[in-house]
Amino acid sequence: MTQTVRLAAMSPDLRFALAGPIAYPAMFPRLGEVSVAITSCVPAPPAAPAYLRYADRDATLAVDPVDEEFDLEEALAGRIRAIGQSGKLDDLALTVVVLDVVDSCFRESGLLDGNIYLVDEPALIAALEIAGAGHVLCLDPVSIMRELAALELAYLFPVASKFRAGMYDGQVQYRLNGWGLTLARRLAVGRTAEHATGFRRMIGLHLAAEYQEYALYLRKLDDGRRESATDLLFETMLLPIPVLV
Repeated sequence: MTQTVRLAAMSPDLRFALAGPIAYPAMFPRLGEVSVAITSCVPAPPAAPAYLRYADRDATLAVDPVDEEFDLEEALAGRIRAIGQSGKLDDLALTVVVLDVVDSCFRESGLLDGNIYLVDEPALIAALEIAGAGHVLCLDPVSIMRELAALELAYLFPVASKFRAGMYDGQVQYRLNGWGLTLARRLAVGRTAEHATGFRRMIGLHLAAEYQEYALYLRKLDDGRRESATDLLFETMLLPIPVLV
């Protein structure tokens, strides 16, 4: 028996388990013991970028063969647990884990109460380096965030005009959304949980050492949001990890 479901009907955190089959169906024809087939009007890379495949709201998944005991959601959750247990994270999974760590460490440091946005490519590269991830990205950071946003795991948009006085230059700000945070928790098992603990320690030490610089900047940012024609983006990019709120 074949089970067919619209990808858009799946929760984004579980849909992440299908990122490989969605983008590269020829390379990932199976999910555990069953075969999977993705139907999309968007051609697979390199004919089209992966994020367009992820963003296709009409794409469907066919799973075959399945019996009455097969639970698709449990299979997807199990796949994510297996990734977490192994600690072998690709660019997307590693970025989810590190963004979650950075966001929580900024709150735990007392620097802010809400969520933190990273700014453009330098921020993610710096966060990975400071966290001690020891991972060379295969994709550029903005492409990673574009794919996470297309998977509905992150917010990604141009840096708000209230933070700049100059011309628009294409810089973006980004952070995990609620589904992305849920995925980070799903991944935080086994070796990945150990890695995340190490990342948290390194980011925490960094924020403690640079507390005054970040605190002064965030105060300026808060003041700047109440004024017009501010241009704090230049100062943002001078931070060890460029951030906005």
